[in-house]
Amino acid sequence: MAFVALHGGTGENGTVQALLELAGLPYVGSTAGACRGAYDKAIAKTRLVEAGVATPRWVTLPSTIFREVGPENLYHLVDSVIGLPLVVKPVQGGSALGVSVVRDEKELPGALVQAYAYAGEVLLEAWVDGLEVTVPVLDLGDGPRALAPMLIEIPPGTAYDYQARYDASSDVRYTSLHDDDARLDVPAVRAVAEQVHTLLGLRDLSRVDVIVGRDGVPQVLEAAVTPGLTETSTFPL
Repeated sequence: MAFVALHGGTGENGTVQALLELAGLPYVGSTAGACRGAYDKAIAKTRLVEAGVATPRWVTLPSTIFREVGPENLYHLVDSVIGLPLVVKPVQGGSALGVSVVRDEKELPGALVQAYAYAGEVLLEAWVDGLEVTVPVLDLGDGPRALAPMLIEIPPGTAYDYQARYDASSDVRYTSLHDDDARLDVPAVRAVAEQVHTLLGLRDLSRVDVIVGRDGVPQVLEAAVTPGLTETSTFPL
């Protein structure tokens, strides 16, 4: 029995899982097909929207369009669809690599270039001001069960970037949430995480990232198919 503990790229996009399947080796985690669908943020978000799951509005932008249209024309197009602030992230990727928050139109070209360094297509997503929560989901064969969500609190003026996620000495604060927490509807957050796990066809375990805006509605950002194995990881093992 193999336990896939690789992050990003071949560890999460279904490549390693496909090799294990070809070799006839059993493994923990989602199938190759499910991994591919979850790792591609545009595919995953499309499936969620079709099922009526709330997620911040978004558009995708291939690097070829960026080069052809130019930064100025592109900004007006993006502003009409998304508006500012917005988040720029590679369509395929993780650990906040290539991710930027754009609050001014002058920041958009640089953010796109940074994201294109990790993927040929980027996702531009509306920024939602709210509480960021990550939900570990465990599936032992009798249906997904969301464990206690973790509230991620970031010091003012800082970003939840790669260093903040993996540096145990960072000032990021993680708080386990109980169902009676007054700040948000925890049962609703857990329910949507379980729904996402099922909709994306995930297996055994996953982690669903959610943002809860001022309206109290949990909006799904993305789902991860492999848990972290570091001091700051938010999936309990």
